[in-house]
Amino acid sequence: DEGVEVNRSVACFMRVVQNMADEDSDHEGDEPQEKLEIPLAKVDAESLGLIVQFAENKLKHAGPELQGLNFSVVPRPLSGPLRETESITEEDATFMDDIAEDLDKLFRLTNAVNFVDCPPLLELCTARIAQMLIGKTPKEIREIFPEVF
Repeated sequence: DEGVEVNRSVACFMRVVQNMADEDSDHEGDEPQEKLEIPLAKVDAESLGLIVQFAENKLKHAGPELQGLNFSVVPRPLSGPLRETESITEEDATFMDDIAEDLDKLFRLTNAVNFVDCPPLLELCTARIAQMLIGKTPKEIREIFPEVF
């Protein structure tokens, strides 16, 4: 089992981790642990590393919209490539394009992000998958995602 050490602000990008950390600090009379080990059995190390990378990047450019992870990065309906979407940074578009080169990695990341509950990254992952489907016939979709069908 691999561990990843992150500071609390990065960990709080993952609501599952945030809730577990909050439960730890809720014990009466106990001081919150400086280091808290939280098992994430359903998340592989590569995906966790990508989630941490995304969170660290967002915190680097943090503004008030990051409070509580209640911000949306993907407009609805998605009308074109992420890179051409005004609300998505070039860095986020490049991050998702690099991941999307490997469909297995993209699907593992999407599942991991869904498990740890990180809405902004989940939006980007699902939008990137949706972008691959726009304007495609069922036959073309089966060719893009053969392991799904």
